[in-house]
Amino acid sequence: MTTPHPGQTLTVDLSGLNSSDLASLGSALARLSGWNSHTQPVLDVLVDLASQVSRIRDQRTGRRP
Repeated sequence: MTTPHPGQTLTVDLSGLNSSDLASLGSALARLSGWNSHTQPVLDVLVDLASQVSRIRDQRTGRRP
């Protein structure tokens, strides 16, 4: 992963995943974000993706944060 440039955006399409898949993905991302071997920019992306997956899953299942 290269150093991000200002305004650079990563887009991931999760529309094809069901709630169970989203739960698995969110869990895996959360575990990865706990590893000490990542650089801070990678950790930031993993934490952000895990949060977004959790929000999407909550929206789909009607849960409130």
